[in-house]
Amino acid sequence: MNKSIFEFQDYKAYLLNKIGKTGTRTGMRSGLAAAVVCNTAYISQVLNGSSEFSLEQAEKANHYLGHTEEESHFFLLLVQYARAGTTALRKYFESQIKLIVEQRVNIQKRLGVKKNLSESDQATYYSSWHIAAIHVALSIPQLNRAEFISTYFDLPLKKVKRALEFLVSVGLAEEHSGTFSIGKTYIHLNKDSENILRHHTNWRLRAIETFDRDKVQDLHYASVVTLSKKDAFKIQDLIIENIQKMNTMIADSKEEEVYCFTSDFFNLRK
Repeated sequence: MNKSIFEFQDYKAYLLNKIGKTGTRTGMRSGLAAAVVCNTAYISQVLNGSSEFSLEQAEKANHYLGHTEEESHFFLLLVQYARAGTTALRKYFESQIKLIVEQRVNIQKRLGVKKNLSESDQATYYSSWHIAAIHVALSIPQLNRAEFISTYFDLPLKKVKRALEFLVSVGLAEEHSGTFSIGKTYIHLNKDSENILRHHTNWRLRAIETFDRDKVQDLHYASVVTLSKKDAFKIQDLIIENIQKMNTMIADSKEEEVYCFTSDFFNLRK
């Protein structure tokens, strides 16, 4: 199982955990070689301990591995620690690595106190559809890793990792050795919140993007009608009743897929 980069003090051990030993995950090994502009034999020399990545190669590896900014910085520190030529220099990079690990542990400890998100964190959460989607997806056991989520939603790995970092930082997700689960913090939008508009806009725009993909399981319906005021109220009550029934069904349903449900019924008169 792949572990988080922050669990390693040796970048070679991390890469072995990430791309596998010789004869396994050959696609990743050759892909890494292409990314850092070398042959696979050199990658083997690095992983076996006889050679070291240059900082330029490490930077290219960061891009290939889809590291976030924080992961990229940590990876470069690990490479510099391995390349350090003096005891004093090794101690310096070792202290920098230790500091980052301690800071992450302290942040995770503080998360247990949080119950609800601040307005600024809510603004980040509702800034794009994918953050909420990734948050919900963590309830599905098969989507507990960044790579799996990236494939499921067809999103860049770096984008998924940034979203996961945010979710973990505010307690909406928890990380355990590179796997993720729903956190203890909850998020709730008051009806007068400024983020309500963002929330509805995100999912309407996302719905529009799905119009042309012609999937059987997708359902889109729009209709403009005239009716009596009395029946308009009846339909509104019917929609609310069905939403309540649907929410009850969802609560008892096994987590297997991520769906979006939007509903609009409104008077066109200004």
